[in-house]
Amino acid sequence: MDDGDYLKAIEYFDKALEISPQYRPPIFNKAKAYYYAGMYEDALRWFNKSKFSWKCIDNYVILSWIGDTLNELNRFDEAIEAYLEAIDIINEDYEKTIKFHKEQRWNPPSDSYLKSLLDEKNKRVSSMKDSIDYSKKLKKETHIKPKNDFNDQEKFLNSIGKENLITITGTFFYDNPQFEKGMILNLIKEENNEFDSDAIAVYLNDVKVGYVANSERTCCYLTSKASDIQIQDISIVEYISYFAYRHHIAKIIK
Repeated sequence: MDDGDYLKAIEYFDKALEISPQYRPPIFNKAKAYYYAGMYEDALRWFNKSKFSWKCIDNYVILSWIGDTLNELNRFDEAIEAYLEAIDIINEDYEKTIKFHKEQRWNPPSDSYLKSLLDEKNKRVSSMKDSIDYSKKLKKETHIKPKNDFNDQEKFLNSIGKENLITITGTFFYDNPQFEKGMILNLIKEENNEFDSDAIAVYLNDVKVGYVANSERTCCYLTSKASDIQIQDISIVEYISYFAYRHHIAKIIK
């Protein structure tokens, strides 16, 4: 999975689950593999399977992933509900932990230890609140988009031609670079890439920010795959848009 071969990773997680169907790490990691592959419906199903049936702090992490996945599916209200449920779990776990330690009269907790617990709790809650704000921002941006925005984008990309467009994928491995319309990027073929002989890396200045999509899972239907395009030593593309809130699209200049 670390090398980006998500479907292969899923095969191995499935093998682990054949041996131990209830073992939680392969279930959770299988969900993450689906998420990274952009297969969000499958990811959501497996994240839900990975949740514990009882309330525990581990569920807050899973709920955070569920919220992120729901954002990708444009189901923002449900994402916010997941983050709010995570906050409830964090607060409840903190209260239980404090109560437990205070009841241990023979070994009372130090003030510094109690402060560390509070700091950790506040850090987790703050992270979830940031996620809620992000969901609200996405919901607002989606709401203010004209209803025909998708059709307009699709029409515009069709006018450029599939052979002149690429999808940029794998950006989450590179700190999710902030693409801007008109940004110039470089394509460099990686002939010695052990995972894909057609691999083409995408660079912003001298920093790698992703790859040209080369599979049905990651490539937008309006663009060419890496294996479909021919580049010289270095080709130049111009960033166009984040199509359908899912695909980073760029136009080949030369």
